[in-house]
Amino acid sequence: SLSREYRLTRAVGIFGQVMAEFVLTYMLGHEREVLARLMSQVERKWDNRTGQSLSGRKVLIVGAGNIGQRVAEFLLPFGVHVYGVASSARTQAPFIEVTALSDMTRLLGEMDYVINLLPNTPETHDLYDAKLFASFKPTALFINVGRGVAVVDADLVEALKEGHLAGAVIDVCRQEPLPQRPSILDRLWSAVDRS
Repeated sequence: SLSREYRLTRAVGIFGQVMAEFVLTYMLGHEREVLARLMSQVERKWDNRTGQSLSGRKVLIVGAGNIGQRVAEFLLPFGVHVYGVASSARTQAPFIEVTALSDMTRLLGEMDYVINLLPNTPETHDLYDAKLFASFKPTALFINVGRGVAVVDADLVEALKEGHLAGAVIDVCRQEPLPQRPSILDRLWSAVDRS
């Protein structure tokens, strides 16, 4: 039995920096083709690709709350153009535009990166489905660091197979901890291997 002498508090603001670093790591890895270059090194093959820069890339942060704000501020020095999605449209620095969740498909086709930071609510459950993934720019990278239940796993796998987006970084899953087999990560690797 727990002692009744405790105080419940919130941990606001402590995850922004860590989340921003995580997101940046994968964005830079994507632009610089780090995994492909590592594979070349392991296979002892010369790889002369130069990779790309984040400068000028368009980033959509879906969830422009405290953590989304911190991620946006963290990415700005890299020259990215940051857009946001919130429950309703608003003006919010440093975002170029913050649109309503109901209007986010208008921006998806232009975005190089789509970063999900949404909480689990009835409006966000299964938000990322086949229809939404079909709106993505084919070269976009989807990064889910929000909630696993926001993504319909089978639809993400199919969208990758069909080339609706270039890749996906999955930090959270619908079922955690993941079962031994099969899991969304196994299906994602299969989808990526076939493309």
